[in-house]
Amino acid sequence: MKKASAQELSFRVPMLVTQARLFRPDGVYPVCPQCSVTMDREYQNYCGFCGQHLDWKAYKKAEIVCRED
Repeated sequence: MKKASAQELSFRVPMLVTQARLFRPDGVYPVCPQCSVTMDREYQNYCGFCGQHLDWKAYKKAEIVCRED
């Protein structure tokens, strides 16, 4: 059995979700702290794009960033 690398294991450590992206008039969506992709749903355990384990305890104070066109 292959041992997991340090990079593979780092995705298991939860990262704080601290940013949300504003899309007018659609609303505000959380941003993955690992891959910076806007996520469709709040409070999911893992990012659906990169698999990063997420921690939502700081989300209520998240920085709101405007969508870049």
